[in-house]
Amino acid sequence: MNEDDLPPLVTKGTPRKKPSKPRQKAYDPFKPKKAEKEFAKKAVELPSVEEAIKQAAKAIENEEVAKQLAELVDSDLPAPNTKILWQPQKEVHFEFLSSEEDEVLFSGGRGSGKSDCLLVDPLRWIKNKKFRGLIIRSTMPELRELINRAKDLYPAFAPGTIWRKQEGVFEFPSGAKIEFGYCANMDDLERYRGQEYTWLGIDELTQFESPEIIDKMLASMRSTDPTLPIHVRATTNPSGKGFRWVKERYVDKGPAGVTIFEEHDTPIGKICLTKKWLHSTYKDNPLLIQAQPKYVAQLHALQGNLREQWLEGSWDAVDGLAFSEFRREKHTCKPFAVPSSWRRFRACDWGYGRALAACLWFAIDPVDYTVYVYREFVANGGPEKGYPKLNSVEFARVVLQIEREERISYGVIDGSIDAKRGEVGPSILEQMRKVGCRWRTADRSKGSRKAGKQLIHQLLIDDEVTQKPKLIIFNNCLEIIKELSSLPVDEDDPEDVDTDAVDHAYDALRYGLMSRPHNTLTFDGFEKTGFSRKFNQQPIIVDRSFGY
Repeated sequence: MNEDDLPPLVTKGTPRKKPSKPRQKAYDPFKPKKAEKEFAKKAVELPSVEEAIKQAAKAIENEEVAKQLAELVDSDLPAPNTKILWQPQKEVHFEFLSSEEDEVLFSGGRGSGKSDCLLVDPLRWIKNKKFRGLIIRSTMPELRELINRAKDLYPAFAPGTIWRKQEGVFEFPSGAKIEFGYCANMDDLERYRGQEYTWLGIDELTQFESPEIIDKMLASMRSTDPTLPIHVRATTNPSGKGFRWVKERYVDKGPAGVTIFEEHDTPIGKICLTKKWLHSTYKDNPLLIQAQPKYVAQLHALQGNLREQWLEGSWDAVDGLAFSEFRREKHTCKPFAVPSSWRRFRACDWGYGRALAACLWFAIDPVDYTVYVYREFVANGGPEKGYPKLNSVEFARVVLQIEREERISYGVIDGSIDAKRGEVGPSILEQMRKVGCRWRTADRSKGSRKAGKQLIHQLLIDDEVTQKPKLIIFNNCLEIIKELSSLPVDEDDPEDVDTDAVDHAYDALRYGLMSRPHNTLTFDGFEKTGFSRKFNQQPIIVDRSFGY
């Protein structure tokens, strides 16, 4: 071995030695390491955010960009000891203030911070001198409360803001204006005609008896500035004389927090308008809970439907309803992929012209036998309903197209469509069957309507074992949710619904549930030996019509 072949640690004339490991010092958690000292030293030397922006502005050759960066220090960045005047308390407040839909309803229980959000929302445009906002209440005393709150907020947000009492207007330094007015009746709306507003806020919308408050005001809303959109914002508790039209305009159109798209034909083409409604309770306003715990206790002390309206903000707690136990938060759920192993079937109530044709699809959870309504298809009902107009054959083909990838056990439909009624040609049921859409007729025997209603009541209450209802509806099945939450009881017969109301989806639900859909059999469906059931035996066919 020559000298070049020796390992680095071996030199000529010296014995080989193993390299000694450096001695490790004991770790002292209270004594910072050298690297940590250097990092801390450099961190102290880092400039503040304001200083960094100023330095960046000086280094940039473009004067316009430098000017914009320099302005950040004076405008958007808060000072070190900035006092927070107001801030959203919960996610629903942020969602309302950041919404871009044309119309947004902020509904919920009392004390949820809705009015404050309504006052703050227009402030995002007060730097534009062309901005004109209008906030309306139904009476002057209630309006004064909003004005007094605005007097605390607006001058603090924008120093130099002037309150012009005679005009009822807050004028901001930029020239933007927010007007406050009351509207005790529709005649009071005339005072706002001829004005040009870009933002409309209505506090306690259900205090107005009809939707004219919005429809007429929209005629006075316009903007020639592309940076100023036309927005309508409203708040309300789910009670008052305008309860029904507000519920139909927003709540019945879709789940809370989901944008609703409405397409309208105009001379310049189809225009899409957007809406949304939000739900809140006193729990979304922690400041109220801390400041006024007795107010919260008073809400909890209320009884009946008023308690649910004011405490929980429920749109389903109304006197005189056929299904007073129905609650969206309890009996509806977000759509999910229904497992292929679950039994599925459908039920339909046929109608043409101004009557609805409603088809519902059901699935049964084999574990706890909960029935899910996972889809609906609705047609006809007149142009005001917005549903497609289809004859029986077209309707049947759409149903088959919708379920083409699924295994549907059976379909049940109103038996009246099989009646000939003096006609020479095939019945509606025969026409549907001819294109491959097969049905069996629903139970229309004496007492079946009341029995079906009672069955729905049973499925809406909590099961003793699971502590959950046995009937759950996907929240995109809007028609059946609307009908269950608004169907009135028959004044002459409390055991039935008011048949003069729209009840086609309800009838389809009743037909489906009364078709004995569960794939389990009752005690009488098995041969018995003594007092025990032999589950290995074949079931006895009890009802030949339905096959069990």
